[in-house]
Amino acid sequence: MNPGNQSFADILNGVGVTPSKVGSEKLDEASNKRRKNGAKHHCSICNRTLTTKHNLKNHVNSHRGLKPYKCGKCPYAAASPATTKRHQLTCKGTVSCKCILLVSVIPDV
Repeated sequence: MNPGNQSFADILNGVGVTPSKVGSEKLDEASNKRRKNGAKHHCSICNRTLTTKHNLKNHVNSHRGLKPYKCGKCPYAAASPATTKRHQLTCKGTVSCKCILLVSVIPDV
């Protein structure tokens, strides 16, 4: 199935995705401690709960292996804009940049 042809609803509902764990137990615990509002959204792939629709979208991107948020200085890409922004704070965009070395060693999912 080509992800480019799926509707937004199908993507959020995990249509065509094999279930896999995203994150860790410690991440879940930290998230629940920070949470001020009840979770209104849940992932249909792994049943994780999230408080906002954009977090659900980024979470599903992780399941699908989609990395639409690109660094402007190097080949690095991530499933969420916050992760890309964090990367860009230290990215030098040079050949010696760790992120370029990692991208060349780690195959695409």
